[in-house]
Amino acid sequence: MAKYLARVVSEAREAAGRKPFHIAAAQPGEPSVDPSTIYRFEHEERWPRNPDLLINLYAADLDIEPLELWSRALELWREDEARALSAEDGVDRFSGELELEEEARGRRRAGQPRGE
Repeated sequence: MAKYLARVVSEAREAAGRKPFHIAAAQPGEPSVDPSTIYRFEHEERWPRNPDLLINLYAADLDIEPLELWSRALELWREDEARALSAEDGVDRFSGELELEEEARGRRRAGQPRGE
């Protein structure tokens, strides 16, 4: 989940035209965070000691709700899980298309035409 959350906050920060030091600056009522913490988190080098504090700093600076960041990260994780599962069983659940190459190869070997 960490990589998805890191990706979400990094993309949201960049889309807003903000720099890591903006996130690291203390918000009213919140302690400040070292800019290197932001860098390590966004580059998936280290999970923060207090992820809620860090996400709250992003949310405050970007003027969005923390839950939006967590929800988007969960959505990305679910999409990746669906892709991984579909790769295992030959069904691409994410796009809704079936990948039946093995079955088609088996039919061709048995002399059956396609589409039957």
